[in-house]
Amino acid sequence: MNAFTIRPFFKKQFPILLLGLICLVFMVSPHFGQNARSQSSGANDGWFPFDPQRDQFTESPIDLRFLNEKFAGEHGFIEAKNGSFVHSGNNQPVRFWAVNGPSDDASGRESLRRTARLLAKYGVNLVRRHGAVFNKDGETDPDAVKRAIAIVEAMKDEGIYTHLSIYFPLWFTPRADHPWLEGYDGKSYGCRGIVSRCFYILERT
Repeated sequence: MNAFTIRPFFKKQFPILLLGLICLVFMVSPHFGQNARSQSSGANDGWFPFDPQRDQFTESPIDLRFLNEKFAGEHGFIEAKNGSFVHSGNNQPVRFWAVNGPSDDASGRESLRRTARLLAKYGVNLVRRHGAVFNKDGETDPDAVKRAIAIVEAMKDEGIYTHLSIYFPLWFTPRADHPWLEGYDGKSYGCRGIVSRCFYILERT
């Protein structure tokens, strides 16, 4: 990128950068918190506290649940054909509006069901559940497996698919004498053994 390409870029992005800088200045200002408190207390006319009530999921023109399937998989498995995702049952193309989640706060099944309904309302049809289903030694964590299953079931009921992202190197720090990582030194990441173990876990669950 030379000077001739940099200048048009900054010329186009300058208003956005300036707005961000102004917001940052207000946020770090020592008077910012005082102003927010005075506004929420009604000291300034025209201000009111933003305190939305719990969503009851009544009929709403902005509820996008109808865009999802009745349940995930209603029209078959998701397949890749000619560079696109399609439903295997009818060959109709599908696009995904995906998010990470759900949060750890959604611990019980009722909370998961509510979270799934809320995501469906916003048009989400795919969640990425990023979390281990094993302990530091790579042994299966039954509670984590149960939670993953509960997430899949809750999301499925609202037409949301689940992508299980179950491995990240820093989650796995086995000991040097681990029985199914022969030759592992206990220091580097034994990726080959880890991947094999992940497939083994999936086959057994």
